[in-house]
Amino acid sequence: MGENENGKDEAPTEKQAELADVPRHADFLRLALPAARWMASFVTVIVLTVLIDVLVAGFSRRCLTAILGSVAGTVVTCLSAWGLTILLKLDGGDLPYVVPLLSQSAMQVDTRSLYIGMMFLANSGALMDLSMDISVSMEEVHRHKPDISRRALMKSGLLVGRSVLGTMTTTLMLAYSGNCLSMLMYFAGQGTPLMDIINLKYVASQLLNTLVGSFGLAAATPLTALIATGMYLQKPKTAELRAG
Repeated sequence: MGENENGKDEAPTEKQAELADVPRHADFLRLALPAARWMASFVTVIVLTVLIDVLVAGFSRRCLTAILGSVAGTVVTCLSAWGLTILLKLDGGDLPYVVPLLSQSAMQVDTRSLYIGMMFLANSGALMDLSMDISVSMEEVHRHKPDISRRALMKSGLLVGRSVLGTMTTTLMLAYSGNCLSMLMYFAGQGTPLMDIINLKYVASQLLNTLVGSFGLAAATPLTALIATGMYLQKPKTAELRAG
């Protein structure tokens, strides 16, 4: 509020009130617009998933099940990456070659959107592997026992998914750890405390990669099993009536 000539406070005008609301709208747009910028990476992952699964399994129910499971896991990965980067205030400025990219070229890059896109693009292969494993195993179970119940088929898919999930999460962790091995050896030689290492933005970014990938895999396991159960047991009630 301003002051008049008598030194008294003046009430804000309507124009001033509108200007005061601008930062709030700007904050909302600052958070919402990046979601549209990494949609290109999301579409790329979906297209690659469809092409690869079709080449592996052909046009079949197992292929469609694997695609839908991978897409569901990718959506969870995208939302987790977007939310956690905002929560942890990671802007992607510590990514390799980002500083030369911004300083030595005329490109205007949203580093946070780039970081989010890199995150779920790197984890998409693990999602495709997990979804295809669950889809194929459940199809084989149903083929050898066509009268299997919905609950039993779902349970078999979850058991397979749980086994693959444990090894796949470890694979992601070891892959990122291998890339950072020389850096970890440097910190060990310098005697850097563990908490200082974890609080470094680059290390936090790598840990978030593994965490987000694990979220996507954990979500894709039950979702793929559920989709496969519906695919392979399309008319369980009709079959029960005929059997009766």
